[in-house]
Amino acid sequence: MAGFKILELMPISVACTPVVFIVSLSDDKDDMRQFDFNLGSAAKVVIQQVVEVPSSKPAVGRTKRVLAYEADKKTPFRFGMRSVPVTMYLQGVQKPSARQDDIGFEYSYYKDQAATKVLCGATAVGTVVKVDPAFDVDSSGGASFQKRNKMLIDGEANASVKVKPAGVVTPQWSTDDPLGTFSAPQAFQTGYDAGVVPTPPGSQGYVRVTLTGIATNPAGQAIQATIPVTLSAPTHLQNTGTKGPASPVTTDAGKGVLNLMATRFDYDILDQNSSLIHAETAYAKRVPAIRENIRAVLSSPIPPIQNWIANSLKSTDDWVDKPAGKFTDRIEITGLQKDWIVELIQGQRRFIAAVDHTGAVIIEIPAPSTHIWFLGVRKPGDAVVWGIQEGCHNTFSATVTGVTPATPGAVVREIEITPVYTMHTA
Repeated sequence: MAGFKILELMPISVACTPVVFIVSLSDDKDDMRQFDFNLGSAAKVVIQQVVEVPSSKPAVGRTKRVLAYEADKKTPFRFGMRSVPVTMYLQGVQKPSARQDDIGFEYSYYKDQAATKVLCGATAVGTVVKVDPAFDVDSSGGASFQKRNKMLIDGEANASVKVKPAGVVTPQWSTDDPLGTFSAPQAFQTGYDAGVVPTPPGSQGYVRVTLTGIATNPAGQAIQATIPVTLSAPTHLQNTGTKGPASPVTTDAGKGVLNLMATRFDYDILDQNSSLIHAETAYAKRVPAIRENIRAVLSSPIPPIQNWIANSLKSTDDWVDKPAGKFTDRIEITGLQKDWIVELIQGQRRFIAAVDHTGAVIIEIPAPSTHIWFLGVRKPGDAVVWGIQEGCHNTFSATVTGVTPATPGAVVREIEITPVYTMHTA
């Protein structure tokens, strides 16, 4: 029953017809069956002690089968003659019934305060039901479900409930998850497939099994077991470290390569409540996954560099599983050939006109485009489910920020290129 809260549904109005009831075995005083004695034409009611059927052995007391309380759910119930209205709560304790309808009590209503004119009377018989529900979620690399009651969207779980005595109730599983389904919603054992809509931030969803008595009078008495189930999704990124921040690069027009940037950003993947996916959420046979759009948004007005972007830039174009809930983004714009920005004029190597001035663009992500890491959930290696989130909107540019003037008679000039990469993870 760990993680489940048990609740009795439907107060019983006791009104001169035989009552058949169910009451759960519980140590929670919020979980008791309510009986209301309030016949409109009656002044008094006599409520006899609850006994075991058919032996008539008292069943109420700390060492007995049930406990009875007044309306405050604290004071032991006073049996006998009472003025109406009266509310009694019954709580199952010690052990479940060995068979159906093995406890009960009698009651009689009287028309007058002197209790000389009997209006009617009847009996109430009932069953103490022991409910043992379970909700099993595979962490699959994430956290334990029992600690946080969180599982990934689209995840899988197994739900079950054991009931003693058998044959007393019928089950019905339900969920606050608008797209969640049960493989057998009217069975004691079922599978749960979560939907793909995350639980709204700051709120909580629930899975329920409602056990309705099959022979109750009045009908509709039920025992409900409820467990919190929050559906998590990767929705945010948190930067946890940066190595090799971008800095200006000065280069001449000589032979060789141009290394503009080699920076590393470390990220944690967070859910819709800004909690760590790995530390907070049971993966439920799913896994967080990532991909980026850098190749699609990075561009250069210099054709050879644009060709390098299209054919040589390393990027995560396809979805990659990240079961640890974190990843590293290595931004490397290195090994660019200087020949791509140099031309030979009268035997001398000169920067091409496109880069030979302050403000010239070498390579950039032009606005309004941004570098996005997309976050999703999937079965390992399978398609990513609906609900893909944009974890960041980072910007980048590498522009000429300085030009060394030519010295008369000199062959070599220099330009300063400043790369700027800015994270936007909020």
